[in-house]
Amino acid sequence: MKKIISIIFASFIVLFPIKSCLSSENSIGKRTVVVLFDGLFAELRSSSSNSNGIEKLNIALRNNFNSGLKISISSKVFQHHENEEAYRYIKSFSDIGKLVIIGYSLGGRSAIKLSKELLLPEDQIIDLLIQIDSVKANNNTLPTNVTSGINYYQESTDFLEPQGVREMSGSRNINVETLLSDTTITHQNIDDNQYLMQIIIKEIDNIKKTQKRNTDNKVILNKNKEFDEDIIKTIEENIKIFE
Repeated sequence: MKKIISIIFASFIVLFPIKSCLSSENSIGKRTVVVLFDGLFAELRSSSSNSNGIEKLNIALRNNFNSGLKISISSKVFQHHENEEAYRYIKSFSDIGKLVIIGYSLGGRSAIKLSKELLLPEDQIIDLLIQIDSVKANNNTLPTNVTSGINYYQESTDFLEPQGVREMSGSRNINVETLLSDTTITHQNIDDNQYLMQIIIKEIDNIKKTQKRNTDNKVILNKNKEFDEDIIKTIEENIKIFE
């Protein structure tokens, strides 16, 4: 009987690799709030509610964290110019356990602006800030109220293609083309990359393991090699899901 149970459990882990490893830290009533900023290109590509990458990521987050798990996650997509709306959305919650802000393209600039101009004056901590090929950043430095930052970017090869910020001071700067060994990634499709979505979901689940802050409110990044290897392992284990 024990052997049969072990086989069933192992099969569950293989079939549902992301959901099976998600933390249950918010089961005590604290909510994870995720604000996502879309980019200009997403607006131009389609007006459909779930046809672009950031909308798909939002759906994936809800499916992974709220499907039969004792984790409460609230998330919403905003356009890159809707900073005030995003701020009001965050302030509508009184039980925030973790706060995550994600921005793609011009939305990456909005993520920084929301954190620095609206949330920093209130001493609101952002547990994780993710930029996806952020463009037109006024300041390439992570705000001091952000515990952990990740800057994903691609290398533009076309004169007309926007180049995302390669170096965000205070963040982990990651070339997605190198990470995924895929040179077909561009500014227009990086937000729609399903492997990157899996990585982001894993990053959100691991924020409590990868963040530290000293008494001067300065970010201390954890360079844990095992965590980086865990991310790569997640990609390899899920590589067949979307084939």
